[in-house]
Amino acid sequence: MTLYYFPVSDSPENVARVFTKEPYTLWFDSARSGHAKNQFSYILFSPSQIFKNTSFEDQKKILFSLKQDDGEFLSPVPFCGGLAGYWGYDLVRKQENIHECHQQDKDDLPVCVLGMYNEFYAFDHLKEVAWYVCYSDSKQDADEKFLKFKCRLDQIQSYKSSNEQEGEIKFISDFSRKEYELSVQKIINHIFEGDIFQANMSRRYQAAKPDYFDPFLHYLKLRKENSAPYSAYMNMDSFHILSTSPESFLSVDKKGWVTTRPIKGTARNGDDLQKSEKDRAENIMIVDLLRNDLSKVCTDESVTVSSLCHSEEFEGLTHLVSVVEGQVKEENTSLDVLQAAFPGGSITGAPKIESMRIIEKLERGRRGIYCGALGWAGYDGAMETNIAIRTVICDDRNIWFNVGGGITISSDPALEFEETCLKAERILNSFNGGKHDCPDR
Repeated sequence: MTLYYFPVSDSPENVARVFTKEPYTLWFDSARSGHAKNQFSYILFSPSQIFKNTSFEDQKKILFSLKQDDGEFLSPVPFCGGLAGYWGYDLVRKQENIHECHQQDKDDLPVCVLGMYNEFYAFDHLKEVAWYVCYSDSKQDADEKFLKFKCRLDQIQSYKSSNEQEGEIKFISDFSRKEYELSVQKIINHIFEGDIFQANMSRRYQAAKPDYFDPFLHYLKLRKENSAPYSAYMNMDSFHILSTSPESFLSVDKKGWVTTRPIKGTARNGDDLQKSEKDRAENIMIVDLLRNDLSKVCTDESVTVSSLCHSEEFEGLTHLVSVVEGQVKEENTSLDVLQAAFPGGSITGAPKIESMRIIEKLERGRRGIYCGALGWAGYDGAMETNIAIRTVICDDRNIWFNVGGGITISSDPALEFEETCLKAERILNSFNGGKHDCPDR
């Protein structure tokens, strides 16, 4: 591995303008200044291989077989090359033997897309320094790659343009207020019957994609409206992912220390959120679920809760966040950790599998990328993933996103619907002239 340090003359945003024009370029964007985890951003490009619809077992084999042997990984940035992309929510169907298909796949997207990345740009927001990183057979080859990279940076000025896009985009929800509230009540009935303790219920907004719509320019606007520490923009060739997720799923350092930061509980006012017994109970149940997930792959007694139900503020919203940590067993890898905890408990429910079966019967379509994970798994054992919420997806025909919330025995169906409107608001505000239906509100 070869690193080239150079003074920062442009922001990651402007570098991304050049590279994200190419298919399978990924921008992992720490877009919220001041957040504790807002340090590194990466622009990954020119993957050596692309893998689609691969199981967790195959992913482990791929990462091991293609691992770059460069001795000790002495890097100033956490990512040292490896697999990166997305793991869709429906990847779990095979893993957890969930074969019933109550809902159709409306989008026909791969359940998982991962690239092998050996060349990327890294930016440290705290130190305001940047690196170009690559793997090469020789120093001469690495120097030539770096020269090509610098030449491409000369194109930055020609790519700068207005972020504004004219026109009206009308979104429609796949649930009316009444329909959503009835589904919430069905979940509450399952809780009363002892089937589950809680479940996450979502609905989808969708609009036709106008010809003028530029996914990258819209992502710049979305990240301004809804800045978040675990954001990402992914050009997946035939479709694009625009994520402004506030939630970390799993973070593993190269020494095998894993951290997960579940979010459960959302309100406009932080004081009201802290006083909410329903939101606190919801968060604690998911913390318990994640402790159980991590105990499968971590050493005995290492799994701890280092923070329980603290508040984090974002534009227009406050969330309850907890932190669960543990030491991964020597025989396990970061992908073993991902497999053990996937999909995240904060967007499924407890018990996880039974909650997922109930969700499958009530929602109007498969979740796809929504509530899966975006991120990377490095050669050195490190990993960083988010929970794919606050995530817009677009292909040649449509633009869509989901919003949802956790349902407990004390949930009020009307308030649960209002919470989905609150979460959708920040995304809908990013669309110029955007009109949407939030029925009966």
